[in-house]
Amino acid sequence: MIPIVTTEILEERLSSGEAMEVLKVAQSSVNEDYLKILEWQNHPEKFMRDVLGFIPWTCSDADDQLDICFAIRDFDRVTVRSGNGPGKTAVAARIVLWYLYCHTPSIVITTAPTGRQVEKLLWGEIRTSYKAAKIELGGELFRTEIRIDNDWYAIGFSTDEPDKFQGFHSPHILIVVDEACGVVEEIFEAIEGILTSAKAKLLLIGNPTNSNTYFGRTHLHPRESRGWRKMHINCWNTPNVRAGRNVNPRLLHCNWPKDRLEKWGEYNPFYQVRVMGNFPESGEDSLVPYHMVHSALERSIQPAGKKVYGVDVAYYGGDKSVIGRLHGGQFRILRKIYKQDGEYVANKIVQLLKEEPDDQPVDEVKIDIIGWGADCWGSLTHKKKSGSEEERKILSKVKIKGVNFSNRCMTYEARKDYLNIRAEAGFIVRHLFEEGQIDIDDEDLGVQCASLKYVFRQGRYALEEKDKFKKRFRESPDELDSLLIAKALITSGVPGIW
Repeated sequence: MIPIVTTEILEERLSSGEAMEVLKVAQSSVNEDYLKILEWQNHPEKFMRDVLGFIPWTCSDADDQLDICFAIRDFDRVTVRSGNGPGKTAVAARIVLWYLYCHTPSIVITTAPTGRQVEKLLWGEIRTSYKAAKIELGGELFRTEIRIDNDWYAIGFSTDEPDKFQGFHSPHILIVVDEACGVVEEIFEAIEGILTSAKAKLLLIGNPTNSNTYFGRTHLHPRESRGWRKMHINCWNTPNVRAGRNVNPRLLHCNWPKDRLEKWGEYNPFYQVRVMGNFPESGEDSLVPYHMVHSALERSIQPAGKKVYGVDVAYYGGDKSVIGRLHGGQFRILRKIYKQDGEYVANKIVQLLKEEPDDQPVDEVKIDIIGWGADCWGSLTHKKKSGSEEERKILSKVKIKGVNFSNRCMTYEARKDYLNIRAEAGFIVRHLFEEGQIDIDDEDLGVQCASLKYVFRQGRYALEEKDKFKKRFRESPDELDSLLIAKALITSGVPGIW
């Protein structure tokens, strides 16, 4: 077990002539080698290597895992923004163990926006590293706590109650905030109250999803970023990518940044955040700001209430037909269909309706009737009236509605603000993101929400045309249109163009 010793004790023993005695102890075993503790305090990477079997990766000309270790050793405040998959949570977990076991007594506090992020991500890494240690670390390990003594422990929790951050006092305190962009301002105000000790340290790590946050200001604000050791990890600089092969299976795949660049494009906010580790530009003409999309992808809303299918129909070519389901605040893409006609899509809708639970039937199926969608709407309507017995039964209580996005809005008030039904639906969806009332899980949908622009035309709002979006991103916003169709406000189930 690692011995309980402080730097002060070591220095006192060495200065009082006990150096030889300490060295004799060192000969017995590493566990009793007090000099090792002093060395590990100054070299966290050696503690990680010798005790945890973890070697931080390095990059000669950019910030890396090893730099983060040295930064938290040398600075009181360290803030790290990065793309996805470079191992920032893995190294933060080892920093927690290094600080806890090499500083006596000490308190380490970790937090994150949600309980899942605390328990599954950072503390998942901590538990794995603790159990795999080459030397028995000592103390008791729990799901989100390591307790060595009453005044010597590490604990993790998520909370929106600032009062829970009160009452922590120790000669050595480290606070680690994972996914720091998602932590509310009041929590950071409470954390500042803990950082009164001369040896207190604060480490922030996360994806740079929103510049208008405490985390964002530690990197970007001219005044508030002073005193911070600012670090930036770009996915292109990680070992697998630089080597062109997967030399470290725990890190992102060597081809991932290139694949994302080809799929999203250099100026897409998803590419900038998730690959480059940059804060997204806050485009005033984006339908939904990136940070709202990010939150919706992380959010979990239980399905309840009205259930609606939104169906965007394409035909042959690069575009796809998309069937989405909006159930209360939860939106899920059920099928993406390539190179099939409207009849095929209609058959797939019937199949999906059949699979829905009897106690939660679908209320409406809304279909884009512009272009090839009219074929799908006609086929489904025919099945409801004259199809097989099973088809008629499945469709009997489902309202089938045709949506023509180019039609004008239902109400006079909406017509003053929006050019057409599509624009009105777009801003209804934007409001759901703003109020935190939508839960999505499809990344392509998220990219489209954050990338689609709106314009002001003829004195009213309009959404960017699909052809222009496709020219910028080489694909059509089909997933987003499925959501817009589901939220479109229309007068009846009969297409107005017939």
